[in-house]
Amino acid sequence: MAEDWDNIDRSDPGTFLIKIAGAVSARIGGTSGPIWGTAMLRAGTQLRGKDEFDHEDVVRALRASVEGIKARGKAELGEKTLMDSLVPAIDTLEAEASAGRPPAEVVRAMATTAREAAENTKTMQARRGRASYTGERSIGSVDAGAMAIAVLLEKLADDWPQ
Repeated sequence: MAEDWDNIDRSDPGTFLIKIAGAVSARIGGTSGPIWGTAMLRAGTQLRGKDEFDHEDVVRALRASVEGIKARGKAELGEKTLMDSLVPAIDTLEAEASAGRPPAEVVRAMATTAREAAENTKTMQARRGRASYTGERSIGSVDAGAMAIAVLLEKLADDWPQ
């Protein structure tokens, strides 16, 4: 993506996400590329053609991402995957933004929710992904994908304009 960065179509955020989705799917190995690529593709499809969008559009795009992840990875909540952090963070976005909270507070609340949810995966046994091969030994450690969601949202919250 770095090589093609200047040539990626940025006519609108949705189109940009769709282009990034293709690159991610094609270039990241294992299941991560297809899962993240599908998530970005589904979000981009929801946002395509919109120069501006509100929190409801973002929630719709993120929920479409979740459906894409479910379809591609066959994952559900409670199976010790990134879904266990992402879905609660989206729920927080929807609730906090609907309550009229400022965007910076909403993003920080999402990050807090995601971190707590990721930490809660310690008590779960992995049912999907590579960690599922370890069975009961997966209990006691956080899910890497759930923690990745938390770290991404924390970085976004740290960098969000006040």
